[in-house]
Amino acid sequence: MEHSIDGDFEMSVTSKKRDLTHVDDVEERPGKMKTFVTSSMATKPTDLSVDAVNSSADEAGTSAAGNLDGAGTSGYNRVAASYADDQEDDEWLQSHHRTLCEMFPDADPEYLLLKCAEVEPCGARFEALVVELMDTKNYPKMQDYISRTKRMEMRKKFLDDMTVPEFLELFEDPEKVFNDHNKVMNLQYRHNSRAQLLNDLPYHYAKDVDRVLNANNYHYLPSLRELKSEYFDRRRIKRKETPISGELEDFFLKELYYARMEESIGRHRAAQEEAKKEVFAAAKDAGLLRTCTICCEDEILEEDMRACASLDSPHLFCKTCVGRYCEEQIGQGSLKFACCDSSCKEEFSLNVIKTVLKSSVFSNLLKRKQAEEIMAAGIADLECCPFCNFATIMPNKEDKIFHCLNPECLKDTCRLCKEPAHIPLRCEEIETKAQLSARTYLENQMTEAMVRECYKCGKRFIKEEGCNKMQCLCGAKMCYVCKKPITGYDHFDDGPYRATAGDLLPSQRSKCPKYSDSRKLHAEEVKRKAEEAKKTLDPDVQLKHDPTKYVPQGPATAVQMQRQPYPEHQYPPYERNVLFGYLEYLPPPLPAGAGRGPALPPAGAGRGPALPPAGAGRRPALPPAGAGRRPPLPAGAGRRPAPPAAPRGARP
Repeated sequence: MEHSIDGDFEMSVTSKKRDLTHVDDVEERPGKMKTFVTSSMATKPTDLSVDAVNSSADEAGTSAAGNLDGAGTSGYNRVAASYADDQEDDEWLQSHHRTLCEMFPDADPEYLLLKCAEVEPCGARFEALVVELMDTKNYPKMQDYISRTKRMEMRKKFLDDMTVPEFLELFEDPEKVFNDHNKVMNLQYRHNSRAQLLNDLPYHYAKDVDRVLNANNYHYLPSLRELKSEYFDRRRIKRKETPISGELEDFFLKELYYARMEESIGRHRAAQEEAKKEVFAAAKDAGLLRTCTICCEDEILEEDMRACASLDSPHLFCKTCVGRYCEEQIGQGSLKFACCDSSCKEEFSLNVIKTVLKSSVFSNLLKRKQAEEIMAAGIADLECCPFCNFATIMPNKEDKIFHCLNPECLKDTCRLCKEPAHIPLRCEEIETKAQLSARTYLENQMTEAMVRECYKCGKRFIKEEGCNKMQCLCGAKMCYVCKKPITGYDHFDDGPYRATAGDLLPSQRSKCPKYSDSRKLHAEEVKRKAEEAKKTLDPDVQLKHDPTKYVPQGPATAVQMQRQPYPEHQYPPYERNVLFGYLEYLPPPLPAGAGRGPALPPAGAGRGPALPPAGAGRRPALPPAGAGRRPPLPAGAGRRPAPPAAPRGARP
């Protein structure tokens, strides 16, 4: 076999060994060398290590004759240079990726690595990338990366090495979790469930599988049990395997594991129950059973009891009562777990608490206790994140922003008000969560006071003008004032329109007005609803932005009808929340000079002069007839004579 090798000697490093046995011919040309080599080459995987490159180059240089020595050296240099370039690029990529991670600690590191690889190895493009990330901050967050990592670890655990005790630690009652078919599942779960059932039951007809799935709300385990327990017609030929598109949905993966390991889980629990019965019988015969002073259970194994930390006379309680007590203390915000006996001053140790709480609850408890101990140490300039337990020392008082370095938090907060960072606004300009919640509640209540709802179809609407008889698209009729169903105009008072409060409130009239001022009606309803809603708010919450001060007072005037903007060029917050967006309340009339142009000055004071009298710089008045004007023409002079009257009876 002949292989052509260029003068640049592009060596193919696909094998560690080459046996060059014969050199047929060497043809030299200026700037280019062409060599024909007959060799027997063994095919092996590519090895780009330095030792492999050296070995390949040395063997090629020593096996070939004379003129091939220079070519071997050239090939070695080329491969070594390429390897060095790759190594340098990797170092550049790793170095700049670390820089990005330090500059954007709240960003997804995998995303930063991808963006860094796109601009490699150009420094100008890297600087442009940094500027773009700082300006937009439109990048995946670290929280997403952490949750994705935990999810992948859990999936790997279920797919590879999940044991029965570990599964039962996650799901104390898996039958209750996976056999409940009332929960609505997502589309991916439905596709996975159907495909898996078709693969598990290859002799069942697809129509039977679909019918049972639909009856069980597409839940896999109940459908599998029903299809196996009941009789269905079978196919004669086994169905081909149905491919499952995409990865398995998380909940379906756990349910599938339980369906596969159901027998093993049952045997494990039965063995535990049998062993417990034997131990219980032996303890009962020996008189070693204990009594819990809380639940008064008098036949409890000693291994199911938990004791306080007292060394002289520890008090024993059952595991269930201690666990319930610890959960109540955590719910009340306490991190101290005193003995349940009122006469004892000792506490339960952390080792005891660990055995009665779930692992996730106990982990959070440890974090809270550590944060409490750090705060109790009295360290100077110690600052804690208000959203997690991370703490650090910040001696610089001018630094107003606290940067949390907890990978699960990474929030920037204000050191003064403990709210999310709000630069350039001051702390007094920022609403707290309680204030924001109270204001939003007031605005929603004020908005609902204006909106009417059809009693028949539930459509929501607001009247802008017209009579108070409202007819919905569904045909239902109702009164806009009292919101009651009506049939015709007998419900209304046909008297003259009067814009007084008594005319608008049905409680003060025998009939509702046929016409009313919608603006005033809405204003009264909003004001009344706002006063009722304010009474339900927490009195300790002081609103920084009170939406009730924007409620218009009195009926609309001629100036208000001009729809002038508010002085602050904004409408009331509750008005912005109106669903339909076409209702606008108008401000009171502005006084002269407030937000308007000044009144016009008198004549001559910054204005043009008054118009001169006739003849003074103006065109003179027209002279009387005959004075420089053509006299009026007499009748018949210069005019066409009128046509003679046609005789009666003559055809024109």
